[in-house]
Amino acid sequence: MSTDIFKTTTELDQEKQAEQEQPPGVKTRTFRIVGNVPPEMWNRLGTRILPKMKTGQDLQIRISFSVTMDANMAKAFESDIRQALDDLHLEDVHIE
Repeated sequence: MSTDIFKTTTELDQEKQAEQEQPPGVKTRTFRIVGNVPPEMWNRLGTRILPKMKTGQDLQIRISFSVTMDANMAKAFESDIRQALDDLHLEDVHIE
């Protein structure tokens, strides 16, 4: 998407359509971004999507990671992940 100063005709049309579709009296709209993200795109979420999301109100981010590994490595892996979560002070995040 282009910057707010230089908008394409398509972007202006989309904004106009969104404004017209909004019911009268509605002052806010909530967006949810849901889906699988390939590993090569993870860092881009932090640089491209999160700054845009921070411009709104009540931003909430939930995560769900899943990985399968050899049982012999599982105990050490879990310990490493728990330590990383502790280091990041993410007390509301847990391992299942």
